[in-house]
Amino acid sequence: ILNDWNYIAEYRGKDERKCSAEIADARALILEAKLRKLCADPTTHNVIVITHVPPFPEAALHMGRPGDDYAQPWFTSRGIGDTLEQMAKEFFWVKFEVLCGHTHSRAHYKHDDNLVVTTGEAQYGDPRIVPWKPTLW
Repeated sequence: ILNDWNYIAEYRGKDERKCSAEIADARALILEAKLRKLCADPTTHNVIVITHVPPFPEAALHMGRPGDDYAQPWFTSRGIGDTLEQMAKEFFWVKFEVLCGHTHSRAHYKHDDNLVVTTGEAQYGDPRIVPWKPTLW
């Protein structure tokens, strides 16, 4: 049982998986609309996307490895990942750098030539500023 299910109001009294999927899908639609608007500008070449939850299992590590199939829905956002993957294919000239956290383990994952994800590390009660530099530009 995750603490999220007890402390986040949107989860109370609901099926956790269904609720998580609905939240992720709604956020993915918002991200897609914003990225489409941004990438429609021909001067856009580099985009930084900041999200709490990693978009791909390879960027959501626990003890150096992605979680199992049961855990992945709680530690990644497939909706955001699918959206980013589609935008990177459609706007292939734009370089997308994604910054995220949530899993407490550092990771760097190159999903495609123009889409990379960096996951920062953290420990409960010990927040840190993690240095970051773009890797695609």
